[in-house]
Order: sequence, then structure tokens, then C-alpha cells
Amino acid sequence: MLGNGLLLSVVKRDEFGEDHTVRGGLWQWQDPEGYVQLTALGGLFNEGDNLSFKPDRASEDEPRPEDQDNVMGGQISLGVPGWGFVDGRALTGTLRFEETTGLAGLERDDRYTLAGVGGRWLNLGGFGSVEGEYAWYDLDDRKRVIDDREAEGRAAYGRLNLAFGDFSFIAEGQDYYRFTFPFAEAPILEFEKQTFGHLPDREDILGGRAYGEYSIPGIDVSVFVNYYHARKHEVVPDDLARHYEGKDLDEWVEHTYGGAEKIWGNGAYVIGSGGYREEPEGRWVHGEFDAGVPVFERQEIALETRAKDFDGWRVFDGTDYGSYSIAPTWTYAGVASLTGRYEHSDEPLAAGTGQAFAQTGDDPDFWSAEARFQAKPTLDLRLFYGRIKGGLVCSGGVCRNVPPFDGFQTDVTLYF
Repeated sequence: MLGNGLLLSVVKRDEFGEDHTVRGGLWQWQDPEGYVQLTALGGLFNEGDNLSFKPDRASEDEPRPEDQDNVMGGQISLGVPGWGFVDGRALTGTLRFEETTGLAGLERDDRYTLAGVGGRWLNLGGFGSVEGEYAWYDLDDRKRVIDDREAEGRAAYGRLNLAFGDFSFIAEGQDYYRFTFPFAEAPILEFEKQTFGHLPDREDILGGRAYGEYSIPGIDVSVFVNYYHARKHEVVPDDLARHYEGKDLDEWVEHTYGGAEKIWGNGAYVIGSGGYREEPEGRWVHGEFDAGVPVFERQEIALETRAKDFDGWRVFDGTDYGSYSIAPTWTYAGVASLTGRYEHSDEPLAAGTGQAFAQTGDDPDFWSAEARFQAKPTLDLRLFYGRIKGGLVCSGGVCRNVPPFDGFQTDVTLYF
């Protein structure tokens, strides 16, 4: 990752079967005092299974190096450790086009260039820090028959952290416009599990959030509140907007939630939260409760509960449903974990999957059990049996929509 991920963010996520890491070289250097830091990289992108590249991008099981997307670039940081830095970074490369697709006679490989600047001030009088980053994206979408198309985008992100005794505050802002580089993941400002199937937009959005937390002295209980509001720059491209004059096509989101948490010295915890989230489709009212307690050395028993209710409006007027789940888990750190899950949902469609799972007559109850074993430091084994309704699954700050599933599944992950 370079900076906050606006230019480049490539990671391996076994939960989704994704491997978008770069196979190539990485060089890093800094002077002994840390005033100058240099990074250079180059190589080929692993495609993974990201469907957004298909069929336009190379999709062979064993693509040749000359058929793979590539990148080269670097970053320079100048500053004083413990106080602040200014950064400059740039990338360039090729997004390959699969010659066997139906559009092979029209397309050619695309060339891209990204550049960005950023800054971090790490000491605001001992009360906090501030950072910001701005990036440009230029894509040369080259054609064989018609004229080439130039696409440009931009992305800006900023964050302010403040702490005054028992009170802490975070403010974040985002401004992403036509920022469609596939190997970048600009920061999102929402808690992914509270988006309910509507993934945060990393390509076209303007918004911000404010978060405040207060630790109550004497009882070690923290209370928090979060507010987020954002809307798209454009719902349809400018050259098509004239066809939609007078239509209410605005897309926005407003999300407010709050809660409290208590953490004991032995690691036990209780966290509860709730709030509402509004979009053009309707309003979600949601609540969450999590608790965990150590039972023996390296072992813990935890409980996760989720509840949400949807009230639709506009084209979804009259669409109301609810979803409620509970999942106890036993964990032996570094060895194994066992999880049982029950969910009752009458949601008519698995959000984002395009597959109905709770039509009239369908069973709204979903049961499942999962076991994970770390047989060796280089081997993970996952066993799953049950029925899931599909929808949003989150891991490591990234979410994917998965289809419904009913049956037995085994996953084996090897680490090299």
C-alpha cells in the first residue's frame, strides 16, 4: 500500500480467494535519522478472482507475463520523525486486454498513470494529528477502430485525530470523482458491516464523518457516537444527464449510530451499539451486541448478535423486512475455533447477489457451523456445514457480496 491506498493497495485475502499482490521487486531505503524515505516497486499484478476485470482483462488460468497487468513506480517522503512528513508518489503501467474476448477486434491494452501528494503532521501540540492525500488518475483507453478515450479521475482524503483527556474525536473527509483504478482502494468512512449489502463507493462520492468517544472516569466505560453523510457527484455521466432532466436520481447516504463498551483487565468485554442508516431505497434501523470472556489460557468464548429492520420508500415503498442473528464462538488462539450461527431473515433478496432466497414458502431460518484449525504455521483448514442467505461478508476492512449457499464446504490455505 502506498499512502492511504489512493494510488495502490494490493493484498492477499484468503477469505475471498483473492490474491492481488504484485510479483516483482520492492526496494526501500531511509537515511539513519529517518528524514528521507524512498520506495520503488515494479512487477506484475496477480489477477485473483476479481470479476470486475472479466471479460475485459486477461483471464487465463496461467497467463503469460506479457498478458498480465503491470505496474512500476515509487514514493519519496521527507520530514522529521515524530513531527511530520510530506510525500510524493507516482505509478504507471498497463492494463492488459484479453485477446480471446468478443471485443478483441475493438480494444487494445490500456495505459494508466497515477500521481499523488500527501502530508502528515503527527504532533498538534500534543493533542492529535492530521493527514491528507490527493491523487490524480489518467487512463488512456485505447481502441482499434474508434477514437481512443481519455479518462481522468481524482481522489482526496483527509483525517483529523484529537484527544483531550477522556475525550477523543475523529473527523474524516472524502472526495472521489471517476477514480476507477482497479488496484487502488481509497479509504471508506463507514463500518462495512453496517452498510447492509450496499458497499461504500470508492469511485464517485463526496462526504465526511465525525466520531466522538468519551471514557467515563471511575467505571471504565466508553460511550461513542458517529455521524456520516455522503452523496455522489454524478448519478449518470455528464453526457447522458440531459436525458434525465427532471428525474430524481440523486444518490446519498446518511448514517448515525452510537453505543457503549466496557473492557475488563482480564480481556473480557461487552460492546453494544445501534442506529439508523438512510438511502434513496429506504431506512435501516440496526443494533449490535458483542461480548467475550477468557476461560482458560489462550481460550475465549464470544457472542455476536445482529439485528436490522428495513422500511422501504420510493420504488421500494411497501417493502419491509427484518434480519436477526446470533453466533457463539469458542477460540483457542493459534490452534482452532468453533462457531455456530443462527439467523432468521425474511429479506426478499440477497443484497447485491441478484438471487432470491426468501420467497414465499422458503425457510427463513438459516443454521450453520464452522470449524477452523491451524494445523501448522503454514496451513489453515476450514470446515463449514449449513445454510447461509448470502449478502455482504467482510474481512480485513474489505467486503464482498457472496451468493447463498447450502451444503458442506472445505477450504485449505497454504502460506509460503
